[in-house]
Amino acid sequence: MLIPVNLPNLATSSRTANPEVLWGWKRDSGFNQRVILFGASLRVSDANTLKLDDWFFFYRARAHTLDISHISRLLSAEALVREVGPTLVRACNGTEFAILEFSGGPGLCKHRPLIQRLLRRRPGDVSRRKVPFTGNTEIGPCRFGPHRGICRFRSIV
Repeated sequence: MLIPVNLPNLATSSRTANPEVLWGWKRDSGFNQRVILFGASLRVSDANTLKLDDWFFFYRARAHTLDISHISRLLSAEALVREVGPTLVRACNGTEFAILEFSGGPGLCKHRPLIQRLLRRRPGDVSRRKVPFTGNTEIGPCRFGPHRGICRFRSIV
């Protein structure tokens, strides 16, 4: 996958940057669950183009069957199926819930053990996590703020 970019010194900075990209998000709320994972290796193919090698995308949602059918319809667009793959839907026995999986990319098989390991992890509780405060940043009206050199995030959900 090619991504045209316009960054100064792209070729120079790409030699010192970490080329491996891994992004993930996991959310559990009662019986509902959502997991999104994306990974790739970045490579500069010319002065203004990044190439994603061995990219993969993984999406899993567990929700009410009606919600899953809506998501499945959205993800069954021809372009998405061609680039990533088809959606897989299975019912959760004895409930009104279903699980949808949508995954693909040339790096999917290579990264399957990583995906399985990340799926087993519990989602982090951001409300208790301490993040180092890195300067005098204007916090604004959000529900978090500096506290003795530490930013503490309080969930607003």
